[in-house]
Amino acid sequence: MQGAQALFQDNGSGAKDIKQLPGSLDVVLDALEQDHAFLRNRDVFTKDLIDNWIEYKRKNEVDAIRLRPHPWEFALYSTPRPSPGRGQPPPPLLAPP
Repeated sequence: MQGAQALFQDNGSGAKDIKQLPGSLDVVLDALEQDHAFLRNRDVFTKDLIDNWIEYKRKNEVDAIRLRPHPWEFALYSTPRPSPGRGQPPPPLLAPP
């Protein structure tokens, strides 16, 4: 979670240290459970508030997000694509409309 902490620095220079974004909300919540001391500095948030927020997200959002297609997936699989001619490669995927 050091990368997330870097984003909250005054000048934002720590953003360059983030190599990859998390793949799911579940991964984010796991990381937040492991390291949330930076949110508790100067009593910004209490431990109870952070724990309750994580619990709420797990109960109400993790499965809801996981069980539904992302808008990109929807556009990717629901947009008709012309079929290639015999011996031709398929056309490239375009950005969703």
